[in-house]
Amino acid sequence: MNLYVVCWQEMFYNVIAHGSPAEGIGALGLGTENIVKQIYSQILTAIRKHTLLHHRDYVFFNLHCEIDDDHTTTLLTIAQDFVQTEEGRQDLHKGMLKALNLRACFWDWMYERALKMEKCK
Repeated sequence: MNLYVVCWQEMFYNVIAHGSPAEGIGALGLGTENIVKQIYSQILTAIRKHTLLHHRDYVFFNLHCEIDDDHTTTLLTIAQDFVQTEEGRQDLHKGMLKALNLRACFWDWMYERALKMEKCK
């Protein structure tokens, strides 16, 4: 497995396993499920426009675009319990920022990888 993927996985797990419940909801709900559909719908558009892949080869993205709305709604409902206190709001924010920063690092790596592949052509 790629080192960047392993680091993302371990660091995200650490936020979920060792942060407060609000921090975990912030990471999983606000910083992950809440943005997945927007990211994956763009990936789907690119796959459909620029590849000859069969639907079965990218069904992962279709499924997540469809089911993540329910996940997002559920996690946002849970997050409403935590916004009642200053500590809860801060922990939601902290978890969200950690997840988004991890995602940004991962996509930066993907971008660098794509640039290297382009140079090899």
